[in-house]
Amino acid sequence: MTEIRNQPSSSFSQQKLDSDRYYKRIEKDISQNIETQKKEAEQLIQRQEQATKTLQTDKVQATEKAQPTSQADSKMKWTQAPDGSYQLDAHLKDVTPSSIDLRHNGKEILKNMGQRVDMPGKIPELKESYIQNMIQSRSHNYFLSRYAAFKVGMIGQMLSTMGVSQEELQKLQKRALEGAKADNIAQMSENMYNLLLTELLHGNTRKSQKTLAMFGEAERQLIAQMERLGFSGHWDVKRITEERIKQAKKIREEFVKEKNTLNYHYLYLLQDNQK
Repeated sequence: MTEIRNQPSSSFSQQKLDSDRYYKRIEKDISQNIETQKKEAEQLIQRQEQATKTLQTDKVQATEKAQPTSQADSKMKWTQAPDGSYQLDAHLKDVTPSSIDLRHNGKEILKNMGQRVDMPGKIPELKESYIQNMIQSRSHNYFLSRYAAFKVGMIGQMLSTMGVSQEELQKLQKRALEGAKADNIAQMSENMYNLLLTELLHGNTRKSQKTLAMFGEAERQLIAQMERLGFSGHWDVKRITEERIKQAKKIREEFVKEKNTLNYHYLYLLQDNQK
């Protein structure tokens, strides 16, 4: 009886021992996996830190290369702090307003505090602005013309200071007026074309009266502008009549061309249907 009772107890002890070994092996595998993951995480962090440092170094090098020579003259440099970050050191102790003789040392003031302005390089831009404002100074709008005339005087004085002669300024004025005259003639032709076409298509009806009045007002403004440009009497009755005849012939030619195109399409469709 005693032997029979001891057999289950021994088998239970063996099972418990086996289970303990199994769990210990699992714990060992888990601890190994944890250690492996920790090492991989540390390596990843090290690679990220290395990449960040490399990126900062490349950025600083690119910034130093992109700095103009004037910045090098001003003694501004990038320095690395103990924590690894980069700072811009302007060396303000070396150059301060109190260390410069503001009354007698003008070259030192320009060297450390001045900004170089390339005024001769702006002469073409100033010339174009001079021409545009010369045209606007002849506008029928009083306030616009006065403001543009003021700008013409200021820009002309600047160009004279930069070495542009009075003869060249007069040529610019002549060029501006001739360009404004050609633009005025082109606008009058377009306005007359639209006026005649509207009268032809709609007549002098209530629907077209506002449109015709708008074209008439534009014509009066163009006549006044030509007077202000200095070409007095250009748009007299004779020239306006000639312009009306010219635009009427243009409209007739376009209608004839459209008629011929429609006849061609009609004959083509007629022959196609007969086949």
